[in-house]
Amino acid sequence: MKKSMNVLLSSLVVLSMFSACSPTIYSSVGHNSPMFTEKGEVVFNASHASVDVGPAISGGGDTGKGIALQAAYSISNKLAAIGSFYSMGNTGTRDKDEWSSQGNYGEIGFGLYGTGPSKKFGYEIYGGMGTGSIKNKLDNKEHMDLTFIKPFVQPSVGFLSRYFDILFTPRLAMLSLREQSFLFQDESYSLSARRFFDQSNNSVVFEPGITIRAGYENLKLQLQYAYTTFQPKNLENGTVQQDFFSIGIHILISKRYMQNQ
Repeated sequence: MKKSMNVLLSSLVVLSMFSACSPTIYSSVGHNSPMFTEKGEVVFNASHASVDVGPAISGGGDTGKGIALQAAYSISNKLAAIGSFYSMGNTGTRDKDEWSSQGNYGEIGFGLYGTGPSKKFGYEIYGGMGTGSIKNKLDNKEHMDLTFIKPFVQPSVGFLSRYFDILFTPRLAMLSLREQSFLFQDESYSLSARRFFDQSNNSVVFEPGITIRAGYENLKLQLQYAYTTFQPKNLENGTVQQDFFSIGIHILISKRYMQNQ
């Protein structure tokens, strides 16, 4: 029994060492879900964000941190527009054998929204396009840079109130990864990367998330979690940051609460 435990612990150590040695190929991001109730409303969100590596490929890696900025405007009583920007990265400076990664992602979308009779229940659906890039570097000798595009459909439903909102967003997207350039000292890694980009043109991904807001009327604290199901099977040396977390400020410019005062 003791021998088995030692073998297990040794295996976990090896996996943790290996997991820090992989470039990031994709990261989940948050959802821009303003949940409007009337024409002329404006929403701004600014958050501190972090992403964790899931078990998508052959291990995990460092947690990435960054910013999430979201804005939205209700053009009419039914039509609205959204726009978001995310910048995430990890330094990888604890060891020369760790990869450093930096990624940026932006998206825009247009869609429809509505509410129930009491405006306590809201719903929306947006269609849009996102584009991003990720740059990975290892000790200034190896690198892996890629870009991606992501058309998406993003429905949301939620409970709305003066003090508290909770929203569920089951986003569906088509992810297309594109290689810019890569260089590995190990030729097998180069062959794996080439095979991966040749075979991974498009992937349908499900990216559900939940948004919680608490505060008072037009100013609330916003917490958000999102997850991606993207799990490529044909890359031996890469990681996917599957879990997205953020905490920040939600600002609503609206007259929706004036009639209740």
